[in-house]
Parts: sequence; C-alpha cells; structure tokens
Amino acid sequence: MTEFKVEVSGVREPGKKSKVKLEKATADYANPERPLEPNFDDKTKRRRVTGSIEYAIDGKDETGWGIDAGPGRRNQPRNAVFAAGANVAQAGGTVVTFRLTQRHGGWNSDEHMNNNLGRFRLSVCGDGNATADPLPQEVRDALAVSAARRTPAQNDVVFSQWRTTVPEWRDANAWIEELRDGWPEGATTLTLVRAMSPGRRIC
Repeated sequence: MTEFKVEVSGVREPGKKSKVKLEKATADYANPERPLEPNFDDKTKRRRVTGSIEYAIDGKDETGWGIDAGPGRRNQPRNAVFAAGANVAQAGGTVVTFRLTQRHGGWNSDEHMNNNLGRFRLSVCGDGNATADPLPQEVRDALAVSAARRTPAQNDVVFSQWRTTVPEWRDANAWIEELRDGWPEGATTLTLVRAMSPGRRIC
C-alpha cells in the first residue's frame, strides 16, 4: 500500500472534508526495505521501494508498506493501525473517508503485475493508544482455547509462534527460514473465465 489517507467531515456538512494528520502507524509485519520487484515495472523508471508501515503515511508515492514475507509465507492476514494526533470526532456525528493509494503495481494489471491489497476491512476506534496486534489471528484464536482443550493443530500454531520469541530456538528458526527461502516461486494462471453470455463459460 503506497499511501493511507483519512478525511473527516460533519454529518450536517458531509462535503466539507478536512484531512486527518496521521502521526503514528504500527503493523504486525512489514518486509525489510527493498526495491520493488522488476515484474511490477510501471514504465516510469521511478525507483520504488517497499518496507515499513511508516511508508504508508510519509506522503511519498515512491515508498509503500510491504507485506511480502517470501515464497510459502505470502497471502497471510495482516493488520495495521493508524493513529491520528488528535480527536477527529465532529459534533453531531462524523463522516470518515478513507483513501488507499496503491501505486506499487505494474502498468498491466491483466498479467503478473497486480500488487494490491486483497480482501480488507476498515474500522475506527477512539483508543488513542491502539496499536497493531503482533500475533496472527489464528494464534489469538488458539490461545482463546484452554490448553487442555486445544487440538493438535492449535498446539502447533501456538508452538510455531512461541519458538520465534525465544533465543534457544534462534539457530533452528534461522534454518527453518532458510528452508522457506528455497520454496519455489508460484505462477498465476487463468484457467476459467465467465463468458459474456450468462450461463456460458470458457476455459
């Protein structure tokens, strides 16, 4: 995600919007800063990079929040929290407008140049100290079950998260990540598309 922007207005004057200054951003994951992959070339010759969640509020189209953890670790649920510097609630009710800028894809979205958010959900809260949850949702769900009632799969989820937090597993974690780095890159292939006429499909 290149930029995340928020505007607010009062219910009585929804067209009279003001920009919200976002002063802090946190996320459960961000890939290390790195240049955007060549397959996302947009023919502008701009040097674009992905990395920290702060890139989503820095006002620059050349930087963006990146969540690519590598082959075999992609397509995971991620969460980010953006905090305003002051209360933005309007008297009588507030209309909130979100603007998500995504300019880290290629020039042809019909091929392998898509680099956008998938299914996402937006919500608002009044907690000025809110931060992104560092634990994946599946870990939270497993921890919500008492240890005596967890399934073997839930225990695996908890253990896999726990081992990344203790120094005794540092060497083993590094070895596991090295094995994952060797995971083959997948390729996207169109196999089925709906034809123009209802009820007909072509392969």
